[in-house]
Amino acid sequence: MAEKGILRCHLSEIMGERKLRIVDVMNQTGVGRFQVSRLYHEQKMEAITLGTLVKLAEGLGVTLGELVSYEPDSAQEKS
Repeated sequence: MAEKGILRCHLSEIMGERKLRIVDVMNQTGVGRFQVSRLYHEQKMEAITLGTLVKLAEGLGVTLGELVSYEPDSAQEKS
């Protein structure tokens, strides 16, 4: 059985630190409003493509690791 975990996006923290609005992120990265908003609110993260994440990271001048992180579900038993 595959281990499940949580994919976290730190876009809201980055935007807060830099005082950026969604439209600012759209203009800097070329990523559409729907995708930026979904990442900002961490909704349906499994539907976000790697290409979108890379485009955001490059446009914001951060690493992919600074933009997203993965937290494994430690409550599940390993086989």
